[in-house]
This record gives sequence, structure tokens and C-alpha cells, in this order.
Amino acid sequence: MKSLKPFLLILSCIIISLSLNAQQPYKPKFKQADPVWQHVLVNPLYVNQKNDNYRDNGYTCVTTQVSTELLLDSFLISVIPTINDFICPEGLIVQKINIRTGEVIWKDIIYDATIDSIGWVSYPKIIYRRSDGNIEFCANRKIIKDNVQIYDYSYRAVYDFETGQRTLYYDKSNNATYPDKFSSTNGTYWRLVEDSLYLKSYLYFEGAEEPQRGLSFCLVNGSQDSIQYIKTILMDPQMPVHRFTFRGVKGDIVNDSIYAILLNLQAPWDSSYYGKNILYLFNYKDINNIHLVKAIDITDYAIYDGRPGGVPAGALYLRVFNGDIFVNDVYYDFEEREQFNYLLKLDDHGNILDYIDIIKTNDDSYYAQYIPFYITDTLKLFWAYESKYSKKDPSFDIVKMNDNKEMEYVASFFPIGDQGEYFSPFKTIFRDNKLIVFGVYGLGISNDENGSPRYTQYVLSFDMDELKKGSTIVKTSDPIDIDREVIVYPNPTRDKFYIKGIDDIKNIDIFDNQGRAYPVHSGDYEMIDIESYPPGVYFIKIETKESYKTLKVIKQ
Repeated sequence: MKSLKPFLLILSCIIISLSLNAQQPYKPKFKQADPVWQHVLVNPLYVNQKNDNYRDNGYTCVTTQVSTELLLDSFLISVIPTINDFICPEGLIVQKINIRTGEVIWKDIIYDATIDSIGWVSYPKIIYRRSDGNIEFCANRKIIKDNVQIYDYSYRAVYDFETGQRTLYYDKSNNATYPDKFSSTNGTYWRLVEDSLYLKSYLYFEGAEEPQRGLSFCLVNGSQDSIQYIKTILMDPQMPVHRFTFRGVKGDIVNDSIYAILLNLQAPWDSSYYGKNILYLFNYKDINNIHLVKAIDITDYAIYDGRPGGVPAGALYLRVFNGDIFVNDVYYDFEEREQFNYLLKLDDHGNILDYIDIIKTNDDSYYAQYIPFYITDTLKLFWAYESKYSKKDPSFDIVKMNDNKEMEYVASFFPIGDQGEYFSPFKTIFRDNKLIVFGVYGLGISNDENGSPRYTQYVLSFDMDELKKGSTIVKTSDPIDIDREVIVYPNPTRDKFYIKGIDDIKNIDIFDNQGRAYPVHSGDYEMIDIESYPPGVYFIKIETKESYKTLKVIKQ
């Protein structure tokens, strides 16, 4: 029997290899700029079950939506769940990447935890750097093989920061479980005492006719074999909240004392109650005195949108940047018959610091939704959906908020091609002018000839300056209405050209076909000298007071 095990292992690897080779990852190609580096995320132990209703492959069986990341200097440590044919999280991809070069320093895949414990590992919960310099994260474990339920058992992994060598911690007896309460798997870890004690919160919901709703807290020790229940804090017991909407909690750590939870409290369909958005601030610093600091009804600012379908709840965002709380969403004004975006900023005491009820652009363009991904006192960056320079869905523009609280266009972000290509950014990190995006690249919404979904999970990195340059070319394909015919002549030219048909030129920018900008040696734009330019094709972006137009000139 001993000699049979290596053979079975080799056979399994061959089957896995064949299944992955049968389906190649769909490689993204963007109109604006190529990624500085990119990594395909693949589940190496995926085996295609041809008789299943779910048709996936090793490149689709990963989800970047619930990943956990840690950025340390020039290194990114990410923990990304894998999923199986039944769309059930079952493993983790852990890797350390040099964000400047894209080099993978080390990589580990935690899949079948039966080597050391029972079941599979899933859902990363917290990641941080320990006092000894190593990396630690906590996750859930699934202990019943054929059950899709994720049991919230403790699992802890510690990695040597330099080598990636892993040490495991878990409760081998499987007795240290959290209180068996509804929604306990929606909980959140965070570190309370370094390297030794963790605090976890989870939603508490009990009862049907008049349910009790609240937040429960418990302690987990560092060896993961002791769980201590602390207390449950009830929230608005008289409010007739729909139970499933209550589970859709948005939470984030504000600082070392305050934990914020934002609830989109939707009423049952037969209730006269309309619904509210309420922000709860909990103080967790003293484990003997965890308490609700404040409950703030922010519905007048974070406008509750009661349209059917759950679109507003899905768009409701809570983000923490530099200790401030940001809430943003979309809402529909029934009187104006238009959809708008708002942005609310609060401090860690719930005081409102800033509010924009209708986010506008500086050029009267329209975006359906804004998602912040980087906010400081000097720079505020957002994804804007959908790009005003593309008909692809989804497509995005990167915009920034100026001093007038208006959105200014920065760059576009969408792939090229005619097969319904799209890229959805699930998570974004901005550092040193580099954009690191976790997301999915796909071709349309249909499956391939084998029935497998046509998409691939990626981690991509872009240089923001290259995106800006490439996005300038993106706008050249859009028709601009100018009454008179506009031409450049002579074309081709060896040294200079003239512009005919525009009198009120405000600015001219020149780019080559790679998006590189070239100096414009002119003040009045009557004659443009390009004698010093290398031979090639150049795009002349002409800006007037009311519009712009882009023309092409060939330098011989």
C-alpha cells in the first residue's frame, strides 16, 4: 500500500495538470496601458466535474472579492480564497509580491487541511505583521467534507516574512467554537493584544415575529483553543427590520478603539416602516468595558433608497481613510427623476465633517456611481461607473475630487476587443503612483465551447502616468461636433504644420501612438513646429472653450 500512494499522488497531479491545460486563462489587454505586471490566480487542485451543474475551471475557482491584503513598504502580502465546483470557499492562495517589479517572493496554497487538522481552510479574516516581524492571518475552517456550510472554527497561520515558511495553529479538538448563534459566520476578527489575543464580533439575530438584533463579542486566545463569550449589545429592538438586510453589514476598524458598523435597515414588505441607514460606533479598547458609544441615524445624509431589487443596499459603501469614516451610495430623486451620488464624511465620534448631497463633475458629464479607493487631505481618487469613453459594461473612469468638490477626469480603464471583454475591479490599492487592482477579466457573459465560464481572476498593477497617457488616446476615437471642417496641413510633413478651421484654440497637446507626450513649440497655435520629433504618427488634441477635437499628422 505504501508504494501505491506516490503513484496515486502523481496520477492526481497529471489529472489536475490536464484539466488546467484544457482551459487557458483569458489574458487582459487594455486600451489605455499594459499592466506593469500581472498574476493569474489559479486553483491548482481544481478538477473539472463534467456531470455537475456548475461549470468552472481552475482560473475561475478563485474569488478576489473577499481577499485580505497587507501592504508593507514595497511588498504586498495577499490571502485570496479559492472556490470549488459548488461555489464554496475551500482554500487560500497566500503570496508575497514586490509591488515595484511584480516578482513573487514566495507563495503558498492552503487547500486540504486534513494534513494537520480536519477539513478545509477558507475566508481570510485578519492579516497583520507580528512583533517578531513575521506575517499572521486568521481564517475559518470547514470540517465536514460534503457540507457547504462554513463552520467558524479558528485557523491561524504564521509566515516567515523573508522565506515564507509556514507555521500552523488551530484547535485540534474542534471544541473551541464560537457561540452557536444565527449569523455568527458574518463575524469579523481584529487583533486586541499583540500575538496572543483576538476579539471577534458577529451579528446576533434571534426570534421571528419580534426579533432581537445586536452585535456579540467573544475572545479567542493565540493558540486558538479557547473561546470566551463576552457580551451581546442589542440594537434598536423595536425597529421592524428585514432579517436578511440586517445580515448585510458594512463594518470597518476606525482606530485602535472604535469599530464602525453601517446597517441599511430595510423593513419587511408588509410594514409601514420605510427604512433607515444607521451608523453604530463601538468602543472595543477595554475588553472589560466593550460598549456602544453612539448610534447615529444618518438617513438624512446617507439617503435611504427604497427601490425594490436591493440596488441601493448593494451600492452602500463604508470606507475608513486616515481615521475618518466615509459613506457613499446612489439614490433616486423621484421629483427630479434622476439618480444621484452622495458622499458623507464623519470622524470617530460620529460628528459630520463634510457632506456632498449631489456629486457633480467639472465638465457636466454623468456617472452612475462612485467608489472611493484612495482618500487623503490632498488627493481623493474614485472609480467612476461607467466610462464616458466606452460602451462596454462594465467600464470605468478614474476620477479625482478637486477643491470645488467636483469630479475631474483622470484616466479611463477598460479592455479592448470585440468579444464583450470586461474587467471588474473588486479591490484597489494605490501606492507610489501605482494602481494595484484585484479583479476578474472576462469575455462577455456566456460560456465557452466546453461550458466553462469565460473569465479569469487577476492581480494587476498599472502605472498611473501610463494610464493617463493612454487614456488621452482613448478620447481620440470619439466624434466631436465642430461646425467647420478642421484639418492640419501639410500632412504628411517634415517640419511644421498648420491648423485650419478653429479660431478659439485654448490648448494643444501632442502624443505619439504609444501615448507619450511631446512639447508644443508654439504660443499662438497658428503654426506647430515638429521638426525635432522622430518620424511617426502623432495625435493632435485640440481643446477649445466648448469642446475638443483630435487630428492625426504624419511626420516624415
